[in-house]
Amino acid sequence: MSNFWFNPATSIGVLNPPSPGQAEPIPYHYLPGSQATTSPVIANTVDKLFPFFDGVTNKLPNPPADITKSPTTLDPNEFMSWHSAYQLEYVQANGSSASGSIPGATGAQKGVTIRGAQPPITVIVSDDDQRIYVVENLAKADFSKMPLVDQIRITKEGAFTSSTGVGLKLGLTPTGTDTYLDARADAKADVDAAISAINSTHTGRLDQLAYDNPPVRNYEIFLKELNNIKTRLDNQAVFSQKDIDAQIALIKTRYDRALAFAVTTQESLSTRFPFGTQWVNVVSTDSGQTIANGFKAFMEQEKRILALDNDRLRIAATGTVADKRLDVPTLVFMLQLNYNLTVEARVIAETEEVNQQNALLQTYAVMQQIVNDVAGKFNPEETDEQRNVLGNTTDNESVSNLTVDQRKIVSMFEDALGGIAHPIESMRGADRPDEDMFNNAGNYLEKHYKTTWDSLGTRLSDTVTIINQQSQIKMNDINSLNKQKDRHFDLATGALSKLFDTIQSIGRATGG
Repeated sequence: MSNFWFNPATSIGVLNPPSPGQAEPIPYHYLPGSQATTSPVIANTVDKLFPFFDGVTNKLPNPPADITKSPTTLDPNEFMSWHSAYQLEYVQANGSSASGSIPGATGAQKGVTIRGAQPPITVIVSDDDQRIYVVENLAKADFSKMPLVDQIRITKEGAFTSSTGVGLKLGLTPTGTDTYLDARADAKADVDAAISAINSTHTGRLDQLAYDNPPVRNYEIFLKELNNIKTRLDNQAVFSQKDIDAQIALIKTRYDRALAFAVTTQESLSTRFPFGTQWVNVVSTDSGQTIANGFKAFMEQEKRILALDNDRLRIAATGTVADKRLDVPTLVFMLQLNYNLTVEARVIAETEEVNQQNALLQTYAVMQQIVNDVAGKFNPEETDEQRNVLGNTTDNESVSNLTVDQRKIVSMFEDALGGIAHPIESMRGADRPDEDMFNNAGNYLEKHYKTTWDSLGTRLSDTVTIINQQSQIKMNDINSLNKQKDRHFDLATGALSKLFDTIQSIGRATGG
C-alpha cells in the first residue's frame, strides 16, 4: 500500500504517487497500524500538509505587534493570549539556554521570565522544541506527562524552587533537600524502609510459593510492588513525597493484613489438660477454614495488583501491548482499563476483609448468646446463687456435658485455653475477653455469680464495638473505590468513543 495514493480532488485511488508539483498525498491514507516503522509517505509529506511552526525555521505568519517587546516590558497576560506558535517563537527568540547540565537533554532548552506586569511568569521550551511550559500555571498532573529532562529543567527554576514557588504549592518540593537527586534518594529510602520491614517479619503462609516459575513467594509480591515505586522514581525528577508515602502505606497495609491472616489457625485438643474435651487456639466455628480462604483471596488479588502494575510500567515505557504499538486513544483506554481492574482487585480484597470481620462477629454472637442464656437463668431472689456455662447449679458438672461445638466456642473464651488471636482481633487491636469457665485440672465446669457473667457479657459487647468501629470506615472506602473504578471505566470507553468519532469524521471529510 505504500505506493497507493488517494486523489482528494477526484476521490479516486491510483497506484502511482503524484509527480512533483502535484498535490501531496494525504498521510492518514497510509497509516501503518501496529507496525513498528513509519510509512515513508507520512514521513515525506506530513510536514508539507500539516506544517509545524517551530518559531525558528518555520514561523506562523502575521505575528502580534507586541512580539517585538522585551521580556521586561511585555505583559504576561498579553503573552498568554497568543497562539502557541507565537509563544514558542517568542521564547526561542528571547530566552536564554538552561544553565548547568541536564541529564538526557538533547536541545538547548531555552527559558524566559516575562515581567512587564505583575505577576511575572516563567516560560520554558521543552527539550524537543515543540511546546512551552508556563511554570506558574503547572498542575501536579502536568508533570506526569513530561519527559524527565523537562521535569529536571523546571526544578532548576526559581519559580519552582522558591518559598512561594509552584513546587511548594503542589507539595512537590521534598523537605530538607537541595536537588532532585537528594529528593529521589530520600523517597527511595522510605521505600527501602518498607522493604526492610517486610523482609524482617514475613512468616507462615507468606513464605509459601505463589509462583513456581519463576519461584516467587507470597511476601515477595509486596516487595516487587515496592520496587516498582523505585522504578518510577528513576523516571521522575518531580514527585510528591506525600503521594509516594501514601503508595507505600497502601502496600504495607495490605501486607500487614496478609501477615495477620498468614497464621495457621487450626485448633487442637489441649495437651496441657489431656481429657479430650478442652481445645486450644480456637478462633472460629469452622476450624479456621474461613480464615485460610481469606488469606487465599487476599493473595489472589495481590497477584492481580502486581501483574497490572507491571503492565502499566510496560505500557508507559514502550507504548505497546503484545509488541503492537498503540494509538493515543487505545493507549488511554488500556491504561484506564488497567486502573479500573486494579481498583476492582482492591475492592474485592476490602470486601473480603469485611466478610472476615462479619464471620468473627458471628462467633462472638454465639458466645454472647451463651452468656445471656446463663444470666437469664438466675433467680433474682437468690443472691448467693452460682451457675456454670450451661446455666446449671450442679457442682463439678463434667465438661463433656457440652457439645463439641459448645466446648470449642467456650474454649475460645476460656482464660487458660484462648491461645492465638483471630486475624481481625489483631488488626483491630481488640483483646478477646475471657473467663475461668473450666476447672481445667478437674475437667469440670466452674460456677460463678451473676455479676461475673454480666461482666463477661459487658466485655464481650465492648470488644464487639471495637471490632465494629472499622465497619463504616471500610464500607465508605469500598464505596469510594467503586466510584474510582467506574470513573476509570468511563474514561476508557470515552477514549475509544472519541477515536471512533474521529475516524468517522476523517471518512466523511475524504468521501470514504
